[in-house]
Amino acid sequence: MTLNIGLLYKPEDIDKNKKPKENAEPTDDLVRFYEDKFNCYRDGKKLNDRDFGENNTTTQGYVSYDKLVKAFDNSGLDFNGPRTFDELKTRITNGENFPISVTANFEVKEKEEEEKSFVKRLFRK
Repeated sequence: MTLNIGLLYKPEDIDKNKKPKENAEPTDDLVRFYEDKFNCYRDGKKLNDRDFGENNTTTQGYVSYDKLVKAFDNSGLDFNGPRTFDELKTRITNGENFPISVTANFEVKEKEEEEKSFVKRLFRK
């Protein structure tokens, strides 16, 4: 899943071109997010014929960036992107273009479960 995330500014801090004015500061830790594309892969091969969600955002809203990252970490999903709001803000305000993605690798989960099951069987009386 690909995420689009943007900083939020007070209306008075935005110029007529819809860009932040010089020295404007974004709202602390609050971001706007859009889920963009979903794709499914098996053994490195893309399974879906089209990108799910492409040009048709499925979910959007506002969220604490730091809580969002923590929620992904706690869920066992692999989060690829800035780890903190301050890092996100710095990269965006410096004009960087970078991907943010969330990945679920079910094979890793299955192997972990197999290992746990094996260890349990070893220590049965």
